[in-house]
Amino acid sequence: MTAIQSIRAGESQRAGLGARVRSALAWRWGTQVLAQIMTWASTIAVVRLLSPSDYGLYAMTQAVVTGLAFLNGQSFATSLIQTDRIDERRIGQVFGLLLLLNGGLALAQFLLAPLAARYYGEPLVEPMLQIQALIFLTIPFAALPQELLARRI
Repeated sequence: MTAIQSIRAGESQRAGLGARVRSALAWRWGTQVLAQIMTWASTIAVVRLLSPSDYGLYAMTQAVVTGLAFLNGQSFATSLIQTDRIDERRIGQVFGLLLLLNGGLALAQFLLAPLAARYYGEPLVEPMLQIQALIFLTIPFAALPQELLARRI
């Protein structure tokens, strides 16, 4: 390989990387915008369907769910994007961590639901939080594939 060929190969690789980065950013931005639009649309639909007191109950539960969601371990899955090499073992470790962490969060929310209901002075908050605890059990099955896809892009 001549020096000129090696320079062209390097330029080609940089151009390929730039295209991949632009594509990844476009996909990430597009999916986040779409998710936000869907969130707004569903919130508007829920507000129109529920009475103000029902929506108030929902908002009370969301304060708890959102607070716990900060601890859901999404960054474990995101670490797969940043590492040089990944293998089945590492993916399994991240999945296991996500399962344990989110299982713990689901259990914590389920057990703390009566305290939240007492705090808000609203008994209906308890069963709502207990049912919404199931949300945490779905996170490992969504977060890991999402980050693996982002890595491929």
